[in-house]
Amino acid sequence: MQLNHEPGTFAGISLLTDHSEQAAVFYRPALHWNSNPEHTEFRLPDNSIAATSPPPGKPTAQRSLWLVSFASNRPDADAKQARQLGATEVRQESNGDVVLRDPTGALFGPTQHAR
Repeated sequence: MQLNHEPGTFAGISLLTDHSEQAAVFYRPALHWNSNPEHTEFRLPDNSIAATSPPPGKPTAQRSLWLVSFASNRPDADAKQARQLGATEVRQESNGDVVLRDPTGALFGPTQHAR
């Protein structure tokens, strides 16, 4: 995974799950990831980070999903543009990033990235 931080490019992934310990038990051996239970994150072989957090909405049987983040030099404006194109806001993260649902139902988020 190469992160070049150009606007619109892949910036990171997050596992949204209510079961981060079970996910760690699976992903450590399945994909050779290291996990840090203190920070609910995985360190991937290329040293990038995959974070974990609870998913939005009410608990259901199927609540784990991957969230893709895309680099942006103006995430607020990009989120506004996405909403104008039919995306809906799912939640605002504590760091200011917003999670959006595209018109097909997929979750994504524009995120500020320094070069």
